[in-house]
Amino acid sequence: MTDLHPRIPKRDRRDAARIAARALREEERRRSKRRRLFAIGGGAVGIVAIGLAVTMGIMAAIQPPPAPRNTQSGAIVIGDTTSGAPRVAIYQDYLCPHCGTFESTNGQQLASRVAAGTATLEVHPLAILTTMSSGTKYSLRAANAAACVADHAPASFLDFNQALFAHQPAENTPGLTDAEIKGLLPASITGSGVVNCIDDGTFNRWVQSETNRATTSPVPGTDLKRIVSTPTVLIDGTLFSGDISDPAALAAHFGDADR
Repeated sequence: MTDLHPRIPKRDRRDAARIAARALREEERRRSKRRRLFAIGGGAVGIVAIGLAVTMGIMAAIQPPPAPRNTQSGAIVIGDTTSGAPRVAIYQDYLCPHCGTFESTNGQQLASRVAAGTATLEVHPLAILTTMSSGTKYSLRAANAAACVADHAPASFLDFNQALFAHQPAENTPGLTDAEIKGLLPASITGSGVVNCIDDGTFNRWVQSETNRATTSPVPGTDLKRIVSTPTVLIDGTLFSGDISDPAALAAHFGDADR
């Protein structure tokens, strides 16, 4: 009877076992190396992704917020800036009672001058008094609404600006709701662009950025180190120091005090 399972010598069995063990160790070494490479590669990808996210976050933080159309150097510009007419820059807060006085006294005079081409307006809507409206941030919301009108319906800006001051709330009150602000929009404004802009607070960051810049940095083209109060009115870079409740005081700067 033939032996189908011949006996393998003991020495050969030991050699085969060593060879098999060596092969297993080599295979485990290769697997371990692959795992380390994968872990390093995955970690590198993670580091790159984190670095990219941080970079994008920093870029978003330092990138200036979008400004409304028809603005220059933080101002909503009304009138023909190429005409050479005197430039009247007004730094104002829609909750500031003195700003309301200036508008009620001189707003129509300035609008007439703009229409006649004898003046241009540079309106800076600031939000200095944001904390003085019982937590509703009225100054910021009103300034954003003004910026929305300047962006979507610039021809209606002066009318809306006048309406905001005509319905100006008192300091330390909640102020107007967004719905009430939208109720002041001129009838000439149609479509949902302005409404959506107000609802979304589209220019909130722009208003906040310009408020910070105006109150902490020198005012370009003037000797002012910063805006310290509102209204601050500049005519061709010169501070207007007349009586804001006397229209003749402003008219005198244009050489026609009879207005």
